[in-house]
Amino acid sequence: MDAKISIRLARPHEVVAVAAIFSAARAQLMFLPRLHSPDQERDFIASCFRTEQILVATRDETVFGFAAYCDGWLNHLYFHPQMQGQGGGGLLLARSKAASEGVLQLWCFLRNTRARRFYEDRGFTAAEFTDGSRNEERQPDIRYVWRAAQGGPLTSSLAQRAH
Repeated sequence: MDAKISIRLARPHEVVAVAAIFSAARAQLMFLPRLHSPDQERDFIASCFRTEQILVATRDETVFGFAAYCDGWLNHLYFHPQMQGQGGGGLLLARSKAASEGVLQLWCFLRNTRARRFYEDRGFTAAEFTDGSRNEERQPDIRYVWRAAQGGPLTSSLAQRAH
């Protein structure tokens, strides 16, 4: 029987594990150029630990996926390639939505059809298409936006706070 997937805040000593997932997942996106060394990618992820909330998906305390979000933006959602499609992404995304103020945005590469389908199936809508000139990979991308349903628990609590 499969062990349950757990979602929790990342621990500082997990930078290396999270960076390894980041590198492995991006390596599977064959359309992306390899711009950074593994050491540079680890340093980048370490900087995310200082500036963003990092959630990890674990099974038997082994980290196999992560989400990084800050100020209404989901900046990263990656899984080890062997662990994709097992439900952790939906759990991480739900926690990221719950932590938002009712609006969550993200960028997704146009050619990443699997990720696009994942986000669209979970209520994100395309808000902007670019030619890639603003990202370092120079790949066309899409800005997606998710908004909490009107009258749902997130928007209701926001409306109460506003009064």
